[in-house]
Amino acid sequence: MNALLELRPILVEQHFDTCVRFRAASYRASFGSEEGLSDEMGDNDSHYRERLLNHITEVPDGNVHLWSDSKIIGQAEMKLIDDASVGYVSLFFIESECRRLGLGRLLHNHACSVFKAMGKNSVQLSVSRTNLPAQAFYD
Repeated sequence: MNALLELRPILVEQHFDTCVRFRAASYRASFGSEEGLSDEMGDNDSHYRERLLNHITEVPDGNVHLWSDSKIIGQAEMKLIDDASVGYVSLFFIESECRRLGLGRLLHNHACSVFKAMGKNSVQLSVSRTNLPAQAFYD
């Protein structure tokens, strides 16, 4: 990829539609359908908006969009959990046409750097048993 890549903070008011699209695509990849997604997202995606805004407040540097020139091609969402030594990744997403270019590693390294700067000793995330590409990446 010869484009200029840049991680920028998620601007919810300007790019929430992209966040919703990425979250839905990630859900489909994890669970094979969108069944149950509307419960997670809430009416007019209000639950998701509220969670995302909370995550941005908790970990401002961790909730970012990955830009390629003038296009958003990826997203990372990070939050805090009860274990004070652990940072939690809620979402890594890369557009399908941009996968297998090392961009997942870029998001992973960013998460590790953000949480290390916050004094976290480890990073945790969950992967669906049916999301084999994601499992292969983390392995």
